[in-house]
Amino acid sequence: METPCGIYVFEFKLNGTAEEALAQIKEKGYHEKYLRSGKKVMLAGVAFDADMRNLSDRKIAVG
Repeated sequence: METPCGIYVFEFKLNGTAEEALAQIKEKGYHEKYLRSGKKVMLAGVAFDADMRNLSDRKIAVG
């Protein structure tokens, strides 16, 4: 997602962890093409719990 202030790269995991989602962003390099944009790049790992039917965890990192 791109905003005037920065670029946000999201990865969502169902019954996983936010840490796993962040690791996938970094391992696969999803954020790398945005690093030269001149904008702040934020990485967001989000975990959903199927039983709770809600967010269970989230982690944010700078790209």
